[in-house]
Amino acid sequence: MDDKRAAQAGNGLVVKPIVNVRGVEKAFQTGRGTVLALRGVDLEIYPGEYISVMGPSGSGKSTLFNMIGALDSPTAGSVTIGHVKLSDLNSRQRAFFRGRHLGYIFQAYNLVTTMSAIKNVMLPLVLGGMSKKPATERAEEVLREVGLSDRMTHLPDELSGGQQQRVAIARAIVNNPTILLADEPTANLDLHTGLAIIQMIKELSARHGVTVITATHDHEMLKVSDRVVWIEDGRIDHIARREELDIHAGSVD
Repeated sequence: MDDKRAAQAGNGLVVKPIVNVRGVEKAFQTGRGTVLALRGVDLEIYPGEYISVMGPSGSGKSTLFNMIGALDSPTAGSVTIGHVKLSDLNSRQRAFFRGRHLGYIFQAYNLVTTMSAIKNVMLPLVLGGMSKKPATERAEEVLREVGLSDRMTHLPDELSGGQQQRVAIARAIVNNPTILLADEPTANLDLHTGLAIIQMIKELSARHGVTVITATHDHEMLKVSDRVVWIEDGRIDHIARREELDIHAGSVD
């Protein structure tokens, strides 16, 4: 499955992309002039895929991640998720769309430090208008799913890095998103904890049928990916399926 060949389901039907990126450019104005972070990116991502986006610092990897995550808008081109063209939405509609369809996991966890684990996980539900009782029940459910049934009332600084990232994962999936976006989710974790988080994201993706898009430098992440997208100088350099890769510690051949 790649951008030149439509995905085929087991019954022979063509599977349409859940994410369609077409001709996306992104320009930033700096004191030294205009910087092109993305230079005409085309990418299709299919339902249920686990995609890893790799590239050196400044390659445009995070910018592409933000475009797909409806966190920023392209200077040119379009990003379509499902049947929704993101550029057709105003700021309020984009916020509503993010809350209903997208889940985010960040490198720095981004937890509210004054809130317990369960209140952090409840936050997207409460902001979306859910009343306290069902929000609490749903937050408890996902915290149990990520193995934190005994840490629900703990504050973030009372949790280990791995536990904080589990809370962040629970918060990201609490709304049953269509797409889960993970930005360097293992960067602040030791190897053992990072491996556990990678496996958890993979299992959650399979269990809930969620499409996962992760920006990463972690080669362990590639082992669970369906496809790997390499970005360089604002363009897609190449795309490879997992079975085409020869992954070693610290390198990919």
